[in-house]
Amino acid sequence: GCLHYSGHGHPTHLTFEDGTGGIHWLEVDQLKHLILAGSESGRPPFNFVFVSACHSFLAGQTFVDAGVPHVVCCQQEAQLMDNAALSFTRAFYLALAFGRTVRESFDIGKQAVLNSPTVPNANVEMEKFLLLPEDGNHEVAVLDAEPVPEWPLLHPNGMATSRRRSSASSSDETDTSDYKLPSLAQGFSGRETDMYHVLNLVLS
Repeated sequence: GCLHYSGHGHPTHLTFEDGTGGIHWLEVDQLKHLILAGSESGRPPFNFVFVSACHSFLAGQTFVDAGVPHVVCCQQEAQLMDNAALSFTRAFYLALAFGRTVRESFDIGKQAVLNSPTVPNANVEMEKFLLLPEDGNHEVAVLDAEPVPEWPLLHPNGMATSRRRSSASSSDETDTSDYKLPSLAQGFSGRETDMYHVLNLVLS
């Protein structure tokens, strides 16, 4: 399995929401115990982790120490730009989805940052991303890639839609049913609830 964390980083903590819209601080030192809790084999339940946050090297190294063979994180002293993280993440996961190795996908992600028109000082930003462990074998694919018979279209409004059309209509309207959000999950609270309703209105 894979684990992706995206949020605000701190040299010694990762931040989460407490269920009411407030901040819950999780100490990096607690991560290893949390990851391995209930594991009979003493191994983590996933083989890839992406810690997309500022100052996340210590968190990334903690996942490595827990036995995760592939970890992407950020330099400990660095603050990560949102646009750089977005450019890297989009290209990185797209490469993984096409069956590229972790190392190849990592390099593709860095090149996406370097060539992004929205990332100032891109040559500096791209070097903030790290692949751990440094001496690990990352020439492996972690996703079971399948052929993509048809990519979704991107309309001028920025929303992806399907090419499929309703059999009951001959109009050019596209079917967006596949892109609606899932039903409200239990425990979905705080400011997340408002965002959920806003996104549902936008995508409906």
